[in-house]
Amino acid sequence: MRINYKHLLVVASAAVMTFVACDKDDDKPVIRTATSVTDLAADTAAATGQGAKAPRYFTFATQTLSATGTDSSKWDISFTSTYNGNVTASNGKIALVDTAFDALTTAPADTAFKYATVGIDGFGQTGWYVYNMTTHIVSPKANRTIVLRTAAGKYAKLQMISLYKGNPAAPTLQTPVPYLTFKYFVQANGSRNLTTIQ
Repeated sequence: MRINYKHLLVVASAAVMTFVACDKDDDKPVIRTATSVTDLAADTAAATGQGAKAPRYFTFATQTLSATGTDSSKWDISFTSTYNGNVTASNGKIALVDTAFDALTTAPADTAFKYATVGIDGFGQTGWYVYNMTTHIVSPKANRTIVLRTAAGKYAKLQMISLYKGNPAAPTLQTPVPYLTFKYFVQANGSRNLTTIQ
């Protein structure tokens, strides 16, 4: 039997190339970083102070904020009430998890999704921010992450960072509001995996 060395060389080369390509793809890290939104102007036209602001509706995919939210399939979260600080998910309930944003790697069980809207923490409510009765300033709760499902049903995590323009370390009553600063991650494949890297 005659061996076709030329044919064998072609087959062997193809096998090596396939192995290297697969090996390269397998070693390639999957980078899941959060999307940051800074100083997004919400209802700034309303009077400055603690009064309720007109609702604003945010869409993760386009990073757009709208004043119209009649069709809940067109937006993912809404910002309402004082300083536009209350967060509501278009796809139903919200879960609050006492874990830092990047440390949260998995969406909690369905039973944890029990809040319709989250805002102030205290006064018999559970939320993402605390209100100082003396200074009248709102501050985010440390290591509290909001988990929700998008309008398309995908799991997402959200960290509210500030409602004050420029995200100052020590805002005052004169600091312009509401300018929303937050970060989020949407798991596009539909799983509960919310792993991100800093």
